[in-house]
Amino acid sequence: MNKLNLETVLESIQPKKGMQANISAKNLHIQRKNLEAFVGIDSLNQIHLLLGPVQEGTSIKIKDVHLRNLNCGILEWSIDRKNLKFYIDVYCNVDLNEALRRPFLSFAEDLIKEVETESVSPEEALRSVFRRWKRFWSGAESTLPSLEWLKGLFGELKFLSFLLERQNPTISSAVSSWEGPRGGSHDFRRGEIAFEVKTSHSHPVTINVHGLSQLDEKKWSSLYLVLYRIREEPAGKSLVDLVQNIENYISDDFLDDFWQRLAETGYRRDHESHYGQNRFECNDPEFFLVDRNFPKLTPDSFAGPIDLRIFGISYSIELSGISHVDLDNSRLEQDIDSLLVES
Repeated sequence: MNKLNLETVLESIQPKKGMQANISAKNLHIQRKNLEAFVGIDSLNQIHLLLGPVQEGTSIKIKDVHLRNLNCGILEWSIDRKNLKFYIDVYCNVDLNEALRRPFLSFAEDLIKEVETESVSPEEALRSVFRRWKRFWSGAESTLPSLEWLKGLFGELKFLSFLLERQNPTISSAVSSWEGPRGGSHDFRRGEIAFEVKTSHSHPVTINVHGLSQLDEKKWSSLYLVLYRIREEPAGKSLVDLVQNIENYISDDFLDDFWQRLAETGYRRDHESHYGQNRFECNDPEFFLVDRNFPKLTPDSFAGPIDLRIFGISYSIELSGISHVDLDNSRLEQDIDSLLVES
């Protein structure tokens, strides 16, 4: 089936007040025999995804896949005041207008796609999708991120978008080159080419560098610093906007890889209302080749080995007077294209 947009479906539903067991719902007409899927709104304005109907007394082992604000069970419903039937019910404990509405609908769209695979039982589909989304909905860490974290991830997603625009969106190499979330030495790399992304809002432009290896060019055939000059702008884009744009751009086959890497940055679906409060504008990326003349600290900057009891070294660099590399530079173009070679 075409890419499902549950937001559009939900907008066409008119909730009806009345019986507690009644739900206003739309049949999604999924491509699977002997199974129907409905998205609906109950009398409390909560959103449900129903799969079934199933036989009374059906048992499904799902106790290990419950996530905060997400629930699943075998419940009896009357759809639009018709006969009561039992359904596998996945629902979100939030009102229609709350911040978790969009991520829940994205979760439901993912689940429907999984359910349409004939070889997978509804229970197996649930388990698979719950495990995948656990990274986004886990309640283990409730601390909201800092503004600097938002700006940093904004820059990385801008560069990922830049790479995606240079290639066929069905190719996974742009996403797979994003190694920063997985503890990579640099934000983007492939082979002996690396790109480190920085954002700055200061004048003159200043960046923060973490560790002595981040700008150590001797480990690479080419190492670039990618700069985004960023500023807060109410009419600009939020982190959530960038995530949605990337989700809409890349093919479904590679969404899982993107989601996994995004989650490993610390991105949380249930924090999207917070992320959306900050909007930014930034310039096109500026590229700086990190060579022996680029100002930096590396292990070679010291007369001898650094005492191992010294760690967590960070420093700042003012970029005034440092020439950037034009995007049409043949070496830069070749190195960017190297990130887009399928692995």
